[in-house]
Amino acid sequence: MPGFGGRFLAALATADTATTWPGVPAGWLAAALTLTAAVTAAAVTGVVLLVRRLRPRRQRGGWALADPSLADARDLATLTPTGATARARALRPSLAPLSRLAAADRGWPIGDLTPGGTPLYGSDEDVAVAVMAPRAGKTTALAVPVILDAPGAVVATANKADLWATTAALRAERGRVWVFDPSGSPTPHPPGGGTP
Repeated sequence: MPGFGGRFLAALATADTATTWPGVPAGWLAAALTLTAAVTAAAVTGVVLLVRRLRPRRQRGGWALADPSLADARDLATLTPTGATARARALRPSLAPLSRLAAADRGWPIGDLTPGGTPLYGSDEDVAVAVMAPRAGKTTALAVPVILDAPGAVVATANKADLWATTAALRAERGRVWVFDPSGSPTPHPPGGGTP
């Protein structure tokens, strides 16, 4: 039998069992390796299943999170109606004297934490990224309502005229609307509504 070195490694790489394990039938070696691999796989699977079963799930409000790494109600406290109201009052001091805020004053609606549960709101400082398919409603369902409900100035960017065409006239009722179009694209700009 060769010592542990280049010849031994070459014999292992070429499955030369007569050199690496002299006197042991090849069938016994194959059976031993197969059994070792099966026992190892079973042990790893058992440990993974045991850890999953014993790991406590975080539970909030009668519902358990499927994955404890997901955010729960405590993690999203600033987005709940109470947290969103506090953020809105901090960002807009004019809301401080009001005892109750309308939903639109809290921020823009994100959705519910659970089906039929606590509504979540994004503040005027929050950023949202919508990754959606073409014609899935990004402009109509997301951008237009936020632009129309914004309490102050809005800077909106788009590569098509649909966002401007939908919101400009309604925003013009509350103040001046500016259009910055460095490419000179054929959009339906109002007369005299060029770059600021």
